[in-house]
Amino acid sequence: MGDEIRVRTRFVRPAMQTHLILSAIATDEQRGLSALVRTIHESGCGIREARLVRFGDHVSVVAGVTGNWNAVAKLEDALVRLDGADGLRIVSSRSSRDAVQGEAIPYLAEISGVDRAGVLAQMVRFFADREIPIEDLHATTSRTQYSDTRIGSAHFTVGLPASLSLATVRGEFMDLCDELNVDGVLAPIR
Repeated sequence: MGDEIRVRTRFVRPAMQTHLILSAIATDEQRGLSALVRTIHESGCGIREARLVRFGDHVSVVAGVTGNWNAVAKLEDALVRLDGADGLRIVSSRSSRDAVQGEAIPYLAEISGVDRAGVLAQMVRFFADREIPIEDLHATTSRTQYSDTRIGSAHFTVGLPASLSLATVRGEFMDLCDELNVDGVLAPIR
């Protein structure tokens, strides 16, 4: 009889991606951000999306990072050591998968008017009360060119569930804008 040959096969499953959301505030932008991005890269993770905003002498970064489970665990350990170094403060939270949304239509909601306390909070509550997810929010205030009046504006990207009546939501949105004395637009993103 001949020699018996055994072949061992291994089934390789595609690596499951793990998501880590992190928020960092840096007082020394160059060293802090450089250290943060280098740490993400060296851990074997990738930056899926990131936003940076400057507030005076501070910089704030929010990033979505992905990698396999081991790489994300390695990054979490490294972030603990990095927190507090180079003027950097970091908070992170893990998510195991992308959120599954129902059928939704992407809409842009914009408001603009005299900056007053509570306007942004009422707009956010408007969408929350109707279970309309806010995908992106950018709010700013600025001084007008001709006076000392501060103007506030907010741009929302929302996902209007297909089950909602668009006419009803649009009417209620415009009623709230009138009540708050702000200009508003609610239109589909094309």
